[in-house]
Amino acid sequence: IIKALVNTQFANIINIAANKEIIPELLQSNCNAKKIFENVSSFLDNPYKIKQQIDKSQNILNKFKTDKPSAELAAKSLISFL
Repeated sequence: IIKALVNTQFANIINIAANKEIIPELLQSNCNAKKIFENVSSFLDNPYKIKQQIDKSQNILNKFKTDKPSAELAAKSLISFL
């Protein structure tokens, strides 16, 4: 749905932040039983692939972390607009 509404290469936030596909995106015509099975099987057959995906995802998530509480950052951002 997102892909149809917004002109973006990816729909998953991890992939958007990485600017490459880390999490497989089976969108529209690619979202079918065969493709889902192929993707899941490729991960189940290759534990290293699973570890790579987890590590890459964690690296992206770590970039979003801050040392301040998100409520404090949001409050400062709102105050700056007032």
